[in-house]
Amino acid sequence: MRLCTLHIGLPKSASTSLQAMILTNRAQLAAHGIYVPATRTDDYRQPHRQLAWEFHDKGFADVPPGGFKELKAELASLGTPEHILISSEFFQTALHRRGILERLCQTFAAMGYRIRLVAYIRPQAAYINSGYTQVTKRLQNTLDIDDFIADALKHIRYDYERFLLPAVRFDGIDTVYRPFNRETLTRGIVEDFLSTFGISSESMAEFNIPSARNVSPGPKTVAALLRIGRKIAKQGIVANLPHRIKASGLILEMSDLLGWNLTKYAGITVNQAQLIQDRFAPGNDAFAAIVWNRSWADVFGEESVSVPPFNVFQRDSASPQDRSEFDEVVELVWQLLYSGRRATVWHFFKKHSIIFKKKCRMRANNKAPT
Repeated sequence: MRLCTLHIGLPKSASTSLQAMILTNRAQLAAHGIYVPATRTDDYRQPHRQLAWEFHDKGFADVPPGGFKELKAELASLGTPEHILISSEFFQTALHRRGILERLCQTFAAMGYRIRLVAYIRPQAAYINSGYTQVTKRLQNTLDIDDFIADALKHIRYDYERFLLPAVRFDGIDTVYRPFNRETLTRGIVEDFLSTFGISSESMAEFNIPSARNVSPGPKTVAALLRIGRKIAKQGIVANLPHRIKASGLILEMSDLLGWNLTKYAGITVNQAQLIQDRFAPGNDAFAAIVWNRSWADVFGEESVSVPPFNVFQRDSASPQDRSEFDEVVELVWQLLYSGRRATVWHFFKKHSIIFKKKCRMRANNKAPT
């Protein structure tokens, strides 16, 4: 049977960077016998997330049905390529359920393909920290990091034994679970990913390696995003994900110019990292023994409990200058986003974007040393 490699993340494990590489290097991958389907990629401008949403019946209003019929027709028109590559983290959301695994196999078997899952696994403390910044960046979070950690400790997605081993044990699916550790990052995440296809180091020189994407923002940026997210929730504003991402982009653009993102957000303390490691240690050991035939400690060492210096921005204890700058950014963005009517629409006028960019550049220039 032909092979479909399904890259499923995990989220916050360089998935966006890998997807950029995949979309940029379609010709190079094709030269190695790997076809990247065009279906639901907006002419290769985005990964296959719409296919994943449709597969899981997420019910997104802006996702038209029929994606898998389009995919089957595309592959048939090309003589059904021997090896295809599809990438979206949204495929992994329910792969611990046998019914979903069966459905996944059946969906691709109908097109003549066997599934090979590829995912990158990282210690939970770092994963939770990055996950917090990601949901906050989408303006979908109102929780402090402490409450987010408390919820994460109960969530199956961080319990790798329960969440990921079902696919390993499922007859009909191959799994390639790679450690997202220092060894992998030193080698290069793209290089490691390509090696799972048997592509040699010499051949990798042909590939264009894009710069890192979707990098975690800094502590002051996360605090501003959280403040806006809470104001949205409090005012009852209804906005879909594309609107939220666009709004978040305004904050990220301004914070970049102001130098807020020179250091990544680090909201987990050493004690919390140890608590997280202790919570998931039995499952991690079982997972590592089955998947890598090694101990979790052997694969990750101190990475499981080592965290960057805690740097959460606390507005109330910040300097008057930092407090003023923070408040100005939040207020400016809020004025651009909120229409003044509860639970209505968001306004993104071109003239507002121009004014926004002009103001943030002026602020950046005022901060520059003379």
